[in-house]
Amino acid sequence: MDLLGITTGFGAATLMAVSFISSGWAVRKVPGLNGLGVISNAVVLMGIYSLCMLPFFWTPSLLTALRHGWLSLAGISASYFCGQIAIFTAQKKVDSSQIVPLLGVKLPMLALLNLLIFHETFNVWQILGIALTMLAAFVLNNAGYKIPWLTMLLVFFGCMLYSLSDMCIKAFADHVLEDSTNNVFLGSIQCTLLSYIVCGIVGCCILAFRPVCRTKAAFLHTLPYSVCWLISIVFLTICFARIGTVNGNIVQATRGIIVIVVASLLICFGWMTVEQKVSTKMLFRRIIAALMMFGAIVIYNFR
Repeated sequence: MDLLGITTGFGAATLMAVSFISSGWAVRKVPGLNGLGVISNAVVLMGIYSLCMLPFFWTPSLLTALRHGWLSLAGISASYFCGQIAIFTAQKKVDSSQIVPLLGVKLPMLALLNLLIFHETFNVWQILGIALTMLAAFVLNNAGYKIPWLTMLLVFFGCMLYSLSDMCIKAFADHVLEDSTNNVFLGSIQCTLLSYIVCGIVGCCILAFRPVCRTKAAFLHTLPYSVCWLISIVFLTICFARIGTVNGNIVQATRGIIVIVVASLLICFGWMTVEQKVSTKMLFRRIIAALMMFGAIVIYNFR
Protein backbone atom coordinates (compact mmCIF):
# COMPACT_ATOMS: atom_id res chain seq x y z
CA MET A 1 0.00 0.00 0.00
CA ASP A 2 1.39 3.38 -1.02
CA LEU A 3 0.47 5.56 1.94
CA LEU A 4 1.66 8.81 0.31
CA GLY A 5 -0.37 8.15 -2.85
CA ILE A 6 -3.57 7.37 -0.93
CA THR A 7 -3.09 10.29 1.49
CA THR A 8 -2.53 12.83 -1.29
CA GLY A 9 -5.52 11.35 -3.16
CA PHE A 10 -7.82 11.90 -0.19
CA GLY A 11 -6.25 15.33 0.32
CA ALA A 12 -7.06 16.20 -3.30
CA ALA A 13 -10.64 14.95 -2.92
CA THR A 14 -11.14 16.99 0.28
CA LEU A 15 -9.71 20.18 -1.23
CA MET A 16 -11.82 19.72 -4.37
CA ALA A 17 -14.91 19.39 -2.18
CA VAL A 18 -14.00 22.59 -0.33
CA SER A 19 -13.28 24.28 -3.69
CA PHE A 20 -16.75 23.55 -5.02
CA ILE A 21 -18.36 24.72 -1.78
CA SER A 22 -16.31 27.92 -2.12
CA SER A 23 -17.33 28.48 -5.74
CA GLY A 24 -21.00 27.88 -4.87
CA TRP A 25 -20.69 30.38 -2.03
CA ALA A 26 -19.02 32.96 -4.31
CA VAL A 27 -21.54 32.71 -7.14
CA ARG A 28 -24.45 33.12 -4.69
CA LYS A 29 -22.91 35.68 -2.34
CA VAL A 30 -21.68 38.36 -4.77
CA PRO A 31 -24.52 40.24 -6.53
CA GLY A 32 -24.25 40.02 -10.33
CA LEU A 33 -21.43 37.45 -10.25
CA ASN A 34 -22.04 34.55 -12.62
CA GLY A 35 -20.14 31.41 -13.62
CA LEU A 36 -18.01 33.31 -16.14
CA GLY A 37 -17.02 35.87 -13.52
CA VAL A 38 -16.04 33.24 -10.94
CA ILE A 39 -13.86 31.20 -13.29
CA SER A 40 -12.28 34.30 -14.88
CA ASN A 41 -11.16 35.66 -11.50
CA ALA A 42 -10.09 32.20 -10.31
CA VAL A 43 -7.96 31.31 -13.35
CA VAL A 44 -6.20 34.69 -13.24
CA LEU A 45 -5.16 33.91 -9.67
CA MET A 46 -4.20 30.32 -10.53
CA GLY A 47 -2.31 31.54 -13.59
CA ILE A 48 -0.25 33.84 -11.34
CA TYR A 49 0.45 30.99 -8.89
CA SER A 50 1.43 28.70 -11.79
CA LEU A 51 3.68 31.31 -13.37
CA CYS A 52 5.52 31.72 -10.05
CA MET A 53 5.92 27.94 -9.67
CA LEU A 54 6.94 27.13 -13.27
CA PRO A 55 10.64 28.19 -12.94
CA PHE A 56 11.09 25.50 -10.26
CA PHE A 57 9.84 22.80 -12.66
CA TRP A 58 11.14 24.18 -15.96
CA THR A 59 13.17 21.97 -18.31
CA PRO A 60 14.39 22.87 -21.82
CA SER A 61 12.39 19.94 -23.21
CA LEU A 62 9.16 21.84 -22.42
CA LEU A 63 9.71 24.02 -25.49
CA THR A 64 9.67 20.93 -27.70
CA ALA A 65 6.53 19.66 -25.97
CA LEU A 66 4.82 23.02 -26.51
CA ARG A 67 5.77 23.04 -30.18
CA HIS A 68 4.33 19.57 -30.73
CA GLY A 69 1.41 19.63 -28.30
CA TRP A 70 0.11 23.21 -28.38
CA LEU A 71 -3.23 22.06 -29.79
CA SER A 72 -3.76 19.62 -26.90
CA LEU A 73 -2.81 22.35 -24.41
CA ALA A 74 -5.38 24.67 -25.99
CA GLY A 75 -7.95 21.87 -25.75
CA ILE A 76 -7.23 21.34 -22.03
CA SER A 77 -7.64 25.03 -21.24
CA ALA A 78 -10.75 25.62 -23.37
CA SER A 79 -12.63 22.53 -22.17
CA TYR A 80 -11.74 23.10 -18.48
CA PHE A 81 -12.66 26.80 -18.68
CA CYS A 82 -16.02 26.19 -20.35
CA GLY A 83 -16.74 23.17 -18.15
CA GLN A 84 -16.28 25.24 -15.00
CA ILE A 85 -18.55 27.97 -16.38
CA ALA A 86 -21.28 25.35 -16.81
CA ILE A 87 -20.83 23.88 -13.31
CA PHE A 88 -20.58 27.29 -11.59
CA THR A 89 -23.72 28.46 -13.40
CA ALA A 90 -25.51 25.34 -12.14
CA GLN A 91 -24.30 26.12 -8.60
CA LYS A 92 -26.19 29.41 -8.76
CA LYS A 93 -29.43 27.40 -8.47
CA VAL A 94 -28.46 24.07 -6.88
CA ASP A 95 -26.48 23.15 -3.74
CA SER A 96 -22.90 21.91 -4.11
CA SER A 97 -23.82 18.74 -2.18
CA GLN A 98 -26.18 17.86 -5.04
CA ILE A 99 -23.95 19.06 -7.88
CA VAL A 100 -20.59 17.53 -6.91
CA PRO A 101 -21.75 13.89 -6.56
CA LEU A 102 -23.39 14.35 -9.98
CA LEU A 103 -19.94 14.92 -11.49
CA GLY A 104 -19.61 11.15 -11.49
CA VAL A 105 -21.72 11.35 -14.66
CA LYS A 106 -18.36 12.12 -16.30
CA LEU A 107 -17.85 8.34 -16.32
CA PRO A 108 -20.50 7.53 -18.97
CA MET A 109 -19.57 10.73 -20.84
CA LEU A 110 -15.94 9.60 -21.08
CA ALA A 111 -17.08 6.10 -22.05
CA LEU A 112 -19.24 7.58 -24.83
CA LEU A 113 -16.36 9.68 -26.16
CA ASN A 114 -14.03 6.68 -26.14
CA LEU A 115 -16.67 4.67 -27.98
CA LEU A 116 -17.20 7.33 -30.65
CA ILE A 117 -13.57 8.38 -31.12
CA PHE A 118 -11.51 5.29 -30.31
CA HIS A 119 -14.22 2.64 -30.93
CA GLU A 120 -13.55 1.05 -27.55
CA THR A 121 -15.70 -1.83 -26.33
CA PHE A 122 -16.93 -2.31 -22.76
CA ASN A 123 -17.03 -5.35 -20.51
CA VAL A 124 -19.90 -6.31 -18.21
CA TRP A 125 -18.40 -4.49 -15.20
CA GLN A 126 -18.08 -1.25 -17.14
CA ILE A 127 -21.67 -1.46 -18.36
CA LEU A 128 -22.83 -2.06 -14.77
CA GLY A 129 -20.77 0.92 -13.60
CA ILE A 130 -22.36 3.20 -16.20
CA ALA A 131 -25.86 1.98 -15.28
CA LEU A 132 -25.21 2.56 -11.56
CA THR A 133 -23.98 6.08 -12.33
CA MET A 134 -27.22 6.97 -14.09
CA LEU A 135 -29.26 5.46 -11.24
CA ALA A 136 -27.29 7.54 -8.73
CA ALA A 137 -28.01 10.67 -10.79
CA PHE A 138 -31.74 9.87 -10.57
CA VAL A 139 -31.50 9.46 -6.77
CA LEU A 140 -29.64 12.79 -6.45
CA ASN A 141 -32.32 14.55 -8.47
CA ASN A 142 -34.81 13.44 -5.81
CA ALA A 143 -32.59 14.18 -2.81
CA GLY A 144 -33.71 17.64 -1.85
CA TYR A 145 -34.73 20.45 -4.13
CA LYS A 146 -35.66 19.24 -7.60
CA ILE A 147 -32.89 20.03 -10.05
CA PRO A 148 -34.31 22.01 -13.01
CA TRP A 149 -33.83 20.23 -16.33
CA LEU A 150 -31.75 23.13 -17.71
CA THR A 151 -29.43 22.97 -14.69
CA MET A 152 -29.12 19.19 -15.10
CA LEU A 153 -28.17 19.74 -18.76
CA LEU A 154 -25.52 22.24 -17.64
CA VAL A 155 -24.03 19.63 -15.30
CA PHE A 156 -24.03 16.99 -18.05
CA PHE A 157 -22.46 19.50 -20.46
CA GLY A 158 -19.82 20.36 -17.84
CA CYS A 159 -19.04 16.65 -17.37
CA MET A 160 -18.69 16.22 -21.14
CA LEU A 161 -16.20 19.09 -21.22
CA TYR A 162 -14.32 17.61 -18.24
CA SER A 163 -14.05 14.37 -20.21
CA LEU A 164 -12.66 16.23 -23.23
CA SER A 165 -10.21 17.97 -20.91
CA ASP A 166 -9.04 14.59 -19.55
CA MET A 167 -8.44 13.31 -23.08
CA CYS A 168 -6.48 16.44 -24.01
CA ILE A 169 -4.46 16.18 -20.77
CA LYS A 170 -3.49 12.63 -21.74
CA ALA A 171 -2.46 13.78 -25.24
CA PHE A 172 -0.41 16.75 -23.98
CA ALA A 173 1.12 14.75 -21.13
CA ASP A 174 2.40 12.24 -23.70
CA HIS A 175 4.26 15.07 -25.46
CA VAL A 176 5.68 16.34 -22.17
CA LEU A 177 6.70 12.88 -20.94
CA GLU A 178 8.31 12.08 -24.28
CA ASP A 179 10.81 14.88 -23.65
CA SER A 180 11.19 14.60 -19.87
CA THR A 181 12.81 11.15 -19.62
CA ASN A 182 9.39 9.74 -18.67
CA ASN A 183 9.37 11.40 -15.24
CA VAL A 184 5.63 11.09 -14.60
CA PHE A 185 5.59 13.38 -11.57
CA LEU A 186 7.57 16.17 -13.23
CA GLY A 187 5.66 15.87 -16.50
CA SER A 188 2.28 16.01 -14.74
CA ILE A 189 3.24 19.11 -12.75
CA GLN A 190 4.52 20.85 -15.90
CA CYS A 191 1.33 19.98 -17.76
CA THR A 192 -0.82 21.36 -14.92
CA LEU A 193 1.11 24.64 -14.59
CA LEU A 194 1.14 25.34 -18.33
CA SER A 195 -2.61 24.65 -18.56
CA TYR A 196 -3.46 27.16 -15.84
CA ILE A 197 -1.11 29.78 -17.27
CA VAL A 198 -3.02 29.57 -20.57
CA CYS A 199 -6.35 29.72 -18.67
CA GLY A 200 -5.03 32.74 -16.74
CA ILE A 201 -4.30 34.60 -19.99
CA VAL A 202 -7.85 33.89 -21.19
CA GLY A 203 -9.23 35.05 -17.83
CA CYS A 204 -7.28 38.34 -18.08
CA CYS A 205 -8.75 39.01 -21.53
CA ILE A 206 -12.30 38.38 -20.27
CA LEU A 207 -11.90 40.60 -17.20
CA ALA A 208 -10.46 43.36 -19.39
CA PHE A 209 -13.69 43.49 -21.40
CA ARG A 210 -16.14 42.72 -18.56
CA PRO A 211 -15.65 45.28 -15.76
CA VAL A 212 -18.75 43.92 -13.97
CA CYS A 213 -16.72 40.77 -13.15
CA ARG A 214 -13.63 42.79 -12.19
CA THR A 215 -14.58 43.82 -8.67
CA LYS A 216 -12.91 43.56 -5.28
CA ALA A 217 -15.77 41.38 -3.97
CA ALA A 218 -15.51 38.99 -6.91
CA PHE A 219 -11.74 38.73 -6.44
CA LEU A 220 -11.93 38.08 -2.70
CA HIS A 221 -14.77 35.56 -2.94
CA THR A 222 -13.02 33.49 -5.63
CA LEU A 223 -9.70 33.49 -3.77
CA PRO A 224 -10.55 30.46 -1.56
CA TYR A 225 -11.59 28.43 -4.62
CA SER A 226 -8.41 29.26 -6.57
CA VAL A 227 -6.09 28.35 -3.68
CA CYS A 228 -7.86 25.09 -2.76
CA TRP A 229 -8.31 23.99 -6.36
CA LEU A 230 -4.70 24.44 -7.48
CA ILE A 231 -3.35 22.69 -4.37
CA SER A 232 -5.83 19.86 -4.94
CA ILE A 233 -4.54 19.43 -8.51
CA VAL A 234 -0.95 19.25 -7.25
CA PHE A 235 -2.01 16.61 -4.68
CA LEU A 236 -3.89 14.71 -7.37
CA THR A 237 -0.83 14.77 -9.63
CA ILE A 238 1.29 13.24 -6.86
CA CYS A 239 -1.45 10.67 -6.23
CA PHE A 240 -1.58 9.66 -9.92
CA ALA A 241 2.20 9.41 -10.05
CA ARG A 242 2.28 7.14 -6.97
CA ILE A 243 -0.74 4.83 -7.39
CA GLY A 244 -1.76 5.31 -11.03
CA THR A 245 -4.71 7.07 -12.68
CA VAL A 246 -7.21 4.25 -12.11
CA ASN A 247 -6.71 4.00 -8.34
CA GLY A 248 -6.27 7.78 -8.18
CA ASN A 249 -9.65 8.39 -9.82
CA ILE A 250 -11.29 5.93 -7.41
CA VAL A 251 -9.88 7.84 -4.43
CA GLN A 252 -10.82 11.17 -6.05
CA ALA A 253 -14.41 9.96 -6.39
CA THR A 254 -14.81 10.28 -2.61
CA ARG A 255 -15.14 14.06 -3.10
CA GLY A 256 -18.90 13.59 -3.59
CA ILE A 257 -19.25 12.09 -0.11
CA ILE A 258 -16.83 14.60 1.43
CA VAL A 259 -18.66 17.65 0.05
CA ILE A 260 -21.94 16.46 1.61
CA VAL A 261 -20.28 15.97 5.01
CA VAL A 262 -18.38 19.29 4.91
CA ALA A 263 -21.45 21.26 3.79
CA SER A 264 -23.55 19.69 6.56
CA LEU A 265 -20.91 20.57 9.18
CA LEU A 266 -20.73 24.17 7.96
CA ILE A 267 -24.52 24.47 8.24
CA CYS A 268 -24.37 23.02 11.77
CA PHE A 269 -21.85 25.72 12.71
CA GLY A 270 -24.16 28.45 11.39
CA TRP A 271 -22.83 29.01 7.86
CA MET A 272 -26.33 29.08 6.40
CA THR A 273 -25.23 31.04 3.30
CA VAL A 274 -23.18 28.07 2.04
CA GLU A 275 -26.17 25.83 1.33
CA GLN A 276 -29.83 25.43 2.06
CA LYS A 277 -30.61 23.22 5.04
CA VAL A 278 -32.34 19.95 4.16
CA SER A 279 -34.05 17.30 6.22
CA THR A 280 -32.18 14.28 7.61
CA LYS A 281 -34.03 12.10 5.11
CA MET A 282 -32.83 14.16 2.14
CA LEU A 283 -29.29 14.29 3.53
CA PHE A 284 -29.32 10.51 3.83
CA ARG A 285 -30.46 10.23 0.21
CA ARG A 286 -27.59 12.45 -0.94
CA ILE A 287 -25.08 10.29 0.94
CA ILE A 288 -26.56 7.11 -0.57
CA ALA A 289 -26.39 8.62 -4.06
CA ALA A 290 -22.77 9.74 -3.53
CA LEU A 291 -21.86 6.22 -2.34
CA MET A 292 -23.56 4.82 -5.45
CA MET A 293 -21.46 7.12 -7.65
CA PHE A 294 -18.32 6.01 -5.84
CA GLY A 295 -19.34 2.36 -6.23
CA ALA A 296 -19.99 2.91 -9.94
CA ILE A 297 -16.45 4.17 -10.49
CA VAL A 298 -14.97 1.23 -8.55
CA ILE A 299 -17.05 -1.23 -10.58
CA TYR A 300 -16.22 0.48 -13.88
CA ASN A 301 -12.49 0.10 -13.22
CA PHE A 302 -12.82 -3.51 -12.03
CA ARG A 303 -10.75 -5.94 -14.07
